[in-house]
Amino acid sequence: MDRAVIIGTYESFGFYFSTSLLEEGYEVTGVHYVDMDEELVEKKRMEIGRNANFQEVVQKEWLPFTEIQEQTLIIVDLNYFFLSKLDYAMEISENLNKFLVHNENKIKDTQSKVICLLPIEDHESPYESHKLIQYVKASNFHCHYFSRELEISKETIKDLIESGF
Repeated sequence: MDRAVIIGTYESFGFYFSTSLLEEGYEVTGVHYVDMDEELVEKKRMEIGRNANFQEVVQKEWLPFTEIQEQTLIIVDLNYFFLSKLDYAMEISENLNKFLVHNENKIKDTQSKVICLLPIEDHESPYESHKLIQYVKASNFHCHYFSRELEISKETIKDLIESGF
């Protein structure tokens, strides 16, 4: 598998995975949330945006209309979902849900893998009962809980990728 989609590519964990996968030679489509701090996004964009294997897309323009055509590693950083304002969290949820439900069979047919990165701090938050989180947990997707305070090394990410999560 040499193709990846990182939903939340400029988020903390999404960014770690984006940079590591690019270093491993993956083609990465980075799905970007539009209401993030532009200064922070620009700094991160300068780090990975010049890589020929990186393509940046905006979540509300890309997620609802995209079909998985080949084996793809799909990483969903849900940290921003928990931190954003409720109305924007609902928009993110709606677009992610459309993408995941629309591609459910394609994910199976192409033997793609979906990995959801969830903040352990919000394990008991009101968002945990949200239908997107329930859908993610009820599916065959892999869920990994991380602390927002955790510094992830590139070696750790490489080990996770090589072990198949």
